[in-house]
Amino acid sequence: MAARELQPLQPIKFYTYAISGLFRSKPAPPDVIEKTDRIFTLLERHLEGQRFLAAAHPTLADIAIYSYTALVDEGRISLEPYPNLPAWLARVEALPRFVPVRRSRLPELQQAAR
Repeated sequence: MAARELQPLQPIKFYTYAISGLFRSKPAPPDVIEKTDRIFTLLERHLEGQRFLAAAHPTLADIAIYSYTALVDEGRISLEPYPNLPAWLARVEALPRFVPVRRSRLPELQQAAR
């Protein structure tokens, strides 16, 4: 994955919008969906044939991207088209002393994540 493809921290901007900005029953703007798809496609390809993002073992990169990816369903974005992402999430969640991210307590987001 080329470093400049994800700069300057664009994933965080779009994940944050998808997770926190959509609970009022508003559809995600097309540009957010498009950019999220581009990011997930990059991550999906990058994870082909490897267990973690930056090395053969978990690193800060996995921790940094995990929470945004794990909560994306609350932003009404599915990981179904990206099978390597849920598998990677499961590997991160299986790490010793793993602490799950907190899910939203807002009923709208809880329902969206189902």
